[in-house]
Amino acid sequence: MLDLTSQSASRSNAYRAFVNAGKEQSSPRQLLKNHIYWGDDDFVNNMQRKLNSEQSLKDISRKQKQGPVKPLSYFVDCYKNHNEDMAQA
Repeated sequence: MLDLTSQSASRSNAYRAFVNAGKEQSSPRQLLKNHIYWGDDDFVNNMQRKLNSEQSLKDISRKQKQGPVKPLSYFVDCYKNHNEDMAQA
């Protein structure tokens, strides 16, 4: 009986240490794209291309259907004119 109790306490301590170590990590939800994809931009774009263009998407929000949003710095680097930067963004 004592052996089972010590194993249980050891497992509890190991789990507690695991949870505490995770508290310092960033949330994996920050990596979620379009509310449904985990992956880099190439993966997300590939999945978006695989959608059947004739399939009804009325139940899917616009945010989920759009591709990954590029940061403003992307547009500043691509376009040299401020007005064009803003129009493209």
